[in-house]
Amino acid sequence: MHAAAEPVQTDSSLHDWRAGSASFRVALVGIAVIAVAIRLFHLNQPMRLDEARTFLDYAIRPLSDAISNYNIPNNHLLHTLLVWLSIRLFGHAEWAVRLPALIAGVLIVPATYVATRALADRGAALIATALAAVLPGLILYTANARGYSMVVLAFVLLIPVANALADEESAGRWLAFGSLMAIGAATIPVMLYPAGVVTLWLLAERLRRHGASSTIRFIPRLAGVLALAGIVTVVAYLPAIQRYGAASISGNKFVTPYSWDPFFRALPRFAERLRQTIALGIPRLLLLGLVLAGLLPLVTRNPARGKLFTLGLTTGFWCIALLVITRRPPPPRVWLFLAPLLCLYAGIGLSWIIGSLSKRFSFAASPAIATAALLLALGIAAGNRRTVFENDESVGLVAGPDIARYLLAEARPGDRLIVGNLVSPEVDYYLFTMGGKRFGDMEAPSRAERVLLIVNETRAQTPATIQAERQDIDWSRYASPVELRQFKAASIWEAPRRPQ
Repeated sequence: MHAAAEPVQTDSSLHDWRAGSASFRVALVGIAVIAVAIRLFHLNQPMRLDEARTFLDYAIRPLSDAISNYNIPNNHLLHTLLVWLSIRLFGHAEWAVRLPALIAGVLIVPATYVATRALADRGAALIATALAAVLPGLILYTANARGYSMVVLAFVLLIPVANALADEESAGRWLAFGSLMAIGAATIPVMLYPAGVVTLWLLAERLRRHGASSTIRFIPRLAGVLALAGIVTVVAYLPAIQRYGAASISGNKFVTPYSWDPFFRALPRFAERLRQTIALGIPRLLLLGLVLAGLLPLVTRNPARGKLFTLGLTTGFWCIALLVITRRPPPPRVWLFLAPLLCLYAGIGLSWIIGSLSKRFSFAASPAIATAALLLALGIAAGNRRTVFENDESVGLVAGPDIARYLLAEARPGDRLIVGNLVSPEVDYYLFTMGGKRFGDMEAPSRAERVLLIVNETRAQTPATIQAERQDIDWSRYASPVELRQFKAASIWEAPRRPQ
């Protein structure tokens, strides 16, 4: 006997605002202000390596080159297109480069409300939104010009759309479902992870709510929409495929499978890094509390338990299955879409706890939930003021602007600038935006009077390691490097040419 169809409130957010108490409205506005303010606070931090590459390798180039250059999978095509437009409208400042990621990252917060509200009550949605507003892992990629926040946003929005489709089909819902799938996939191919989760969940919910015969009739329409989304995705990647071949996307060195032994040995490290990514800056005790709260909706009586159980089951099954099939633990940021799910489940669980306590001790649940949501947001935000700034995801050379200013002011004709790996894009971005120059414009490789070595100390670099890395230079022609200028976690060293 299959479950009866459960009604879906498509206008629940607007209804909640009109029907919500004063405390609910105050908390929601406060959380929204915190979410925007904390993201703007991080917007002008120094550029990180991968986002600097997005700017230098793709966004400043002609559009035809920007959307076809897939020599490495750092080009998140739809995101690159939006950055290309943004910097031509607003200039080359950090905030302009990060604007597409910022907009998507901000929208994740209300999207989390909508997704949670589709499965639970407004109190649960409020707490989930509070968590999404201040979770440092989500904030990090809001202020990082990559496509990950766009993929996360597409996933979160797919949850209420799939929930509605599981009950009743409509052309608008199918259009939204297919469009979100295509948007995520056209941004980064790793949309395969969240797309698979939502697709399996939709099928499981259709089966649970309407039975096998209805689900069998449903599958061809789902397959058709997914095929159309796939065609749109292929069209988006067609310039890159024509230029580099399909293997540049599906067979690059970053997705080549490991053999089984290295794969299993890599899993513990992957699990730890995944925890650090999703729960960035969250104390272990608080994280444990959120996880336990998130498990409560699966074991307590509540109308959403069936949906939450199938969502959790399909998420775990698909992620583990794809991990085993690919035999390659991805960078943990690929699974960043799990962060809003943590917020969703924990929000529902914490709301249930407060509701149960309100019945036991006879106090009003709604003001208590609103207060708890606002305090939770304020507490996590206050405790993580420096977490994102100090995180070394995509390296992050905080001295990049200062190094660029020094070089523009002090470098002489005939200098040769030498950088090790994991340094050049960040400094190169500021050389370009501050002085219109690039590293290639500021070196004299044929007969340099002195070599300037830029050292990134956060990566244990030293002049010796850079010299060992750059075997193309005859170091015997130069004196031993001496430190010229110290910066925060970086330094510049000078190696003058020996007299001939």
